[in-house]
Amino acid sequence: MTRFPNRAHFASWNGTAPIDASSGDQVRHRLSRAGNRQINRVLHIMATVQLRNPSEGRAYFDRKRPPARHQWKRCAP
Repeated sequence: MTRFPNRAHFASWNGTAPIDASSGDQVRHRLSRAGNRQINRVLHIMATVQLRNPSEGRAYFDRKRPPARHQWKRCAP
């Protein structure tokens, strides 16, 4: 893409760049509600489709997802 000089500028434009939401000693970030909502929706749909199908995106997600620590069990009375 030649329209944006770097990835950070593109992320800021489409609303996926993290915004500092820190207070005192707590360091937090949140996603912006601003930006190009149509592009943000398209990016979300692309990510969802990649996770549904075996693809490079799914393989990346599986590598980065932390292992399940607890298996939820149904408690029977």
